[in-house]
Amino acid sequence: RIPGARLRARLGGLGALLALALATPGPGARAQNPTVPAPQGSRLDFQDARLSDVIRALAALIGVNAVLADIPEQRITLTTAGLVAPAALPQVLESLLEAHGLVLVLQGSVAQVGPASSAPATGQLRTGTDFPDPPPLGLVTQLVPLQFIQADEGAAAVRQGASAGARVEPVARSNALLITDRGRNVARYLELLRRLDERPAGEAGLRTYVVPLKYAGAVDLAQSLWRLF
Repeated sequence: RIPGARLRARLGGLGALLALALATPGPGARAQNPTVPAPQGSRLDFQDARLSDVIRALAALIGVNAVLADIPEQRITLTTAGLVAPAALPQVLESLLEAHGLVLVLQGSVAQVGPASSAPATGQLRTGTDFPDPPPLGLVTQLVPLQFIQADEGAAAVRQGASAGARVEPVARSNALLITDRGRNVARYLELLRRLDERPAGEAGLRTYVVPLKYAGAVDLAQSLWRLF
């Protein structure tokens, strides 16, 4: 018979050895760091994980330090059958954020993530009609100069297909548009504006004529002409 004190000591030692064996990888196991993407791509496998943890993990794969605020306490499952190329990871994160009503504002290597309803008025500032492919991650503010159409006409065209959170403001003084939305949406708006803002065929472009009126009001005549054409 083994005395009670000695028996408890042996069982305690056995428990420690068992815990160490379970914590130590076997000969065929390889340690993996999910925050370092492989050159050929990363396989995503989040099972019943906290939404905030998935956002941080994806941001780390992209090389961005995410600062989160007011993230819903939800658990999600996000898996991919194959490898996700490094260039596609930002769009995976963007889709995840948009699906949960969140938006990212990138400032250098730090990304602030929070509800889209409380997003700042402006994002990353850019100018012109050129845009990167793939588009930038997060909120983007683009000043788009126009040549052949008026700013209010361009704004009306963009608003027809804009997202609910988009801000489209005509700048009449410089005949430009100030657009704020997610980067991938801004890329779509710019493609539309490039097609609309082209030099019209004939007479080398638009011409403006001033016609003095004697018996008709300018506003009434303009409305009549608009209905005709």
